[in-house]
Amino acid sequence: MKQVSILVICCLFVITMQAQLNVPAVFSDAEKQTELMLKNAAERRKEKPDLVSPRTLENGELKMVASRDWTSGFFPGVLWFLYEYTGKPEWKEKAQAYTSFIEKEKLNAGTHDMGFKIYCSFGTGYRLTNEPRYRDVILESARTLASRFNPTVGCIRSWDHSKDKWDFPVIIDNMMNLELLFAATQLTGDSAYYRIAVSHANTTMKNHFRPDYSSYHVVAYDSLTGKVEKRQTHQGYSHESAWSRGQAWALYGYTLCYRFTRDKKYLQQAEHVAQYILHHPRLPKDKVAYYDFDAPGIPDEPRDASAAACMASALYELSQYSTKAAVYTAAANTIVESLTKSYRSPIGDNKGFILLHSVGSKPGNSEVDVPLSYADYYYLEALLRSKHMHDKMFVLPKPSLKLPAVIASNMVLQQQTQAPLWGSAAANAMITVVTSWDKKKYIAKADPFGNWRVAVSTPRAGGPYSISISDTKPITLNNVMIGEVWLCSGQSNMEMPVKGFRNQPVLGAEETILESNNPDIRLFRVERATALEPVNDVNAKWETSSPKSAREFSAVGYGFAQILQKQLNIPVGIIQATWGGTPIQGWMSEENLKEFPETKYPAHRTVINKNHPKVLYNGMIHPLTGYAIKGVLWYQGETNRSEYALYEKMMPAMVKNWRNSWGGKDWAFYYVQLAPYKYPSAAGDAPFMREAQEKAGLAIPQSGMAISMDAGDSITIHPANKTVVSRRLAYLALGKTYGVEGISYENPSFKAMKLANDTAKISFNNALLGLTSYGQEIKGFELAGEDQVFHPAHAWLTNEGVSVISNHVQNPVAVRYAFKDYIITNLYNTDGIPVAPFRTDNWP
Repeated sequence: MKQVSILVICCLFVITMQAQLNVPAVFSDAEKQTELMLKNAAERRKEKPDLVSPRTLENGELKMVASRDWTSGFFPGVLWFLYEYTGKPEWKEKAQAYTSFIEKEKLNAGTHDMGFKIYCSFGTGYRLTNEPRYRDVILESARTLASRFNPTVGCIRSWDHSKDKWDFPVIIDNMMNLELLFAATQLTGDSAYYRIAVSHANTTMKNHFRPDYSSYHVVAYDSLTGKVEKRQTHQGYSHESAWSRGQAWALYGYTLCYRFTRDKKYLQQAEHVAQYILHHPRLPKDKVAYYDFDAPGIPDEPRDASAAACMASALYELSQYSTKAAVYTAAANTIVESLTKSYRSPIGDNKGFILLHSVGSKPGNSEVDVPLSYADYYYLEALLRSKHMHDKMFVLPKPSLKLPAVIASNMVLQQQTQAPLWGSAAANAMITVVTSWDKKKYIAKADPFGNWRVAVSTPRAGGPYSISISDTKPITLNNVMIGEVWLCSGQSNMEMPVKGFRNQPVLGAEETILESNNPDIRLFRVERATALEPVNDVNAKWETSSPKSAREFSAVGYGFAQILQKQLNIPVGIIQATWGGTPIQGWMSEENLKEFPETKYPAHRTVINKNHPKVLYNGMIHPLTGYAIKGVLWYQGETNRSEYALYEKMMPAMVKNWRNSWGGKDWAFYYVQLAPYKYPSAAGDAPFMREAQEKAGLAIPQSGMAISMDAGDSITIHPANKTVVSRRLAYLALGKTYGVEGISYENPSFKAMKLANDTAKISFNNALLGLTSYGQEIKGFELAGEDQVFHPAHAWLTNEGVSVISNHVQNPVAVRYAFKDYIITNLYNTDGIPVAPFRTDNWP
């Protein structure tokens, strides 16, 4: 009965306000002003196209800002609100255009203002249109914002400037950006964003508020300990004053936190802040606050319409959750009535702004008593919330059936297996999958987060086929092939595309590209991405092999796919997930890295980069886990060469963890030993790294190592001869995985040493018909005596293997072969497989 009474009272208040305000007339005026704004903005953009959004008036002239400005998302939001109210397609068209201007901000990790910029524009647009591209921008922006989270502090970093004043500043404004993170969890089911948002809200609630529930503007933390260092202001009157817009951000922020979490402590916090605002003795009767509640010149201090508009919008929402609904609705009505009657611009004036009399920063003498774009945004939002009684404004579009990028038309599914397919849909939705090769129907039910998964039986290689996936409205995947699927990963030598790098070509690239039209080779190249938490999708698409797609793809990976497809005569899909200059720790999961407590995480985790542990696994590998593959190709290690002993343990651990992530599948793992190169630093570590790579392989079931000691380059770490690497990886796959008879794939390796006076006699494994240097003098052997000093040695072939002698060593005790950072070797078995580097000693 009490709830019914509250609802009746709220409705009466809204009906009363509608009658007094004539909301249709207000929106009609807003349309006229915005038309004028669009005209003025277009003129300014002719002069400076990089200025994309109106912000304020400066000396009577329209001030436009670039997309990086924190206010850039508000004007697109105004356009979306006009479309929402009127339904006119021209407003939608303009909203789409101005929204697109700021899309690049989704990757701007140098700011905390992602919610203001992205959610006010793309978020509002997505709510109204269900445009999938907007959803993608929201998620990318959430990942970017999450990169500024410091778990030690428990907050998202605000500004990067003024580092002489604050180590890790957090401003109350940042509460407004949490909506973006909460929405990302709603859209993906990934709780990482939710956890960051909750942590930030809790830490802010603990440290930002005074006993009377007024908020400080800035709280500065020690980023290493998480301790509070300072509580200050940057835009209010003083450090201990209550800056009005800051109180508005707090009210709005904790109200939206309750919307997403239903945690009563956030509702109570919002009610406390509302109590402080509405019962403050210096709140004017019209409830449009002065710029600071404690400004000394009240009543002659400037009012802040932007703070008032934000307060009104927040109060309308808070009224939906609180037993004090009537109080909050009445207060919001008063604010909106006051803004409408006394703070609006005359039609045709002020370059098209709707509200006047806002304050940016009075202490900085910046934007005082001027129109501001965010005042207009929250004013229209408040009007819409009053009209709609809020319901649909807080609901994201019902999730529609969505597939990850790796499950799409043109893909290759691994033959003769149970191939997983997965995606997202509405919570508890029933998903039907039909495969054209056998007409079989599969049914899956989405979980409460909308995630679903099903495994389909794949036949022998063939195609093209189609797959229909439906929750009611089907998605059809066309041109699907069944064949062999491989993943290639690692750093720059695997990343190096067929077209090469700048001033660094790939040998035979022109011929490779010329012959690349092949519908039975499909390419999936994952764009570089980092993430603090595992994400569910990548930016990539399946493409049929062509000159355009092949030239951008990994030269090693593409060459491998070409050989495999030709030899097996079946479709081949190759997935590339690579990033140059990255350590193995970046490709390992957080769970995996717990085995290695020596792993160093950055002290400042507000901005992540490619070298941080786990971030490449989270952003580029985790979204692929489960996709049925035959094996992995790995070319990495240069960045880790100074920690070769650790690498020997890490690589087997990584492979084991990846295989577990793929459901315990023991797919093949073939990797490339470091090629020769004259390293400018830590050169002595390179041979020990190669040794560690070989030892690591012995600990990995179903693995093999490709040697490239004859294909290095002294002046570039990216040798041009990628074909020989592709071929040796293909030998391993064809001989070991596919059992093709007659193919030699195992490297000749050290077996034993016998000493006879001044001569060392070496025998080898995997050299059934002996060895050869193709008529050249054998390179790369060294001998040492008891003094442990190695000298160049002369080597020659024998029936047993190789004999080695040096004029500088009368009594040899140890032999090394190709144990340097750079040496081009020429010793092979008779099948042309090079001898692996080795040493018989264990000296440091």
